[in-house]
Amino acid sequence: MAAAKDDYQWTKEKVDRLRKIAALVQSGTKDVVDEEGAWTVLKLLSSFQLHGTYLPIMCGQRDKGYVDRLFYIDLNAGSGLVHVEGTQALVPGTALIGANVHRVHEHESYDYDYDHYIFVEPIEKKAEALEQRLLEWLPKDKFTLIRKGADDAVPMILSMLTKRDHYLCTFDPYGFEQGTWNGYGKLIANTARGDMFINFQTTSVKRTSEQNRKNFFGPNYPGDYLDRSEDEILQSFRRDILGPNRAVVEDVRIKGGDGFRYYYDMVYAVAQTGGGARFMKAFRDLERRVAKLTGDDIKGMLSNQGLDKWS
Repeated sequence: MAAAKDDYQWTKEKVDRLRKIAALVQSGTKDVVDEEGAWTVLKLLSSFQLHGTYLPIMCGQRDKGYVDRLFYIDLNAGSGLVHVEGTQALVPGTALIGANVHRVHEHESYDYDYDHYIFVEPIEKKAEALEQRLLEWLPKDKFTLIRKGADDAVPMILSMLTKRDHYLCTFDPYGFEQGTWNGYGKLIANTARGDMFINFQTTSVKRTSEQNRKNFFGPNYPGDYLDRSEDEILQSFRRDILGPNRAVVEDVRIKGGDGFRYYYDMVYAVAQTGGGARFMKAFRDLERRVAKLTGDDIKGMLSNQGLDKWS
């Protein structure tokens, strides 16, 4: 019972911190939000935790002179706010989590920060709302908002990075339709210093078109994915697509809940750094906790469900 209660309290604390960010947002048209299922909160919670591990380690590397600048890159930034379907709750999207994580992390002395932020959003009304919201937290010269799709934005991003910079990048291709190997692949293949957190929609691989699969997986696409199990596809993505470009690749599974066969895997590709072992230990702790949760659990929590089902 104690372990279940600990998991509940840990999760509720993180969700409450996310809702705190959303509650502080004053700008942007209120009806310009991203509509997502409750399982998305688990992805956002994972993103929040990764910032909280990445920044202390990499700021230490920066302070020692091993890297020059730290970037946060969001290749699918959205409007900055997410309405959780089936609830009244608003939570921040990955863009506002990145912009605020150093202010609301659990450590009171948490004062780590990125040197620059890059947000990519091609839909104008979402980009406009996001810019207004970002300006509440970041000086205008602290971030770059690129109003293009991920593939078109990456050449500009690469031009901003030097070989001595390091980045944390989030990428969500939304059913393999918003970003391809020519975007995220070009970024990861042309930079040695940078980590990427990818929403790999495992159950959607076989449902999307053959052309989308070819575009997303790029030159290493084997062409026989329809004959493979979903777990085999995931492992091939980790090993054959990301593996040649990054030292360590791990994943966390996000589950929809009862009555949903839907799930996806948050895949984390890590460049080799001095803090790599410490970082992956924290990631595996996150994986252990999130594996116990579903979107249904989050929906109940957002609807003020009691502790009974966690006992």
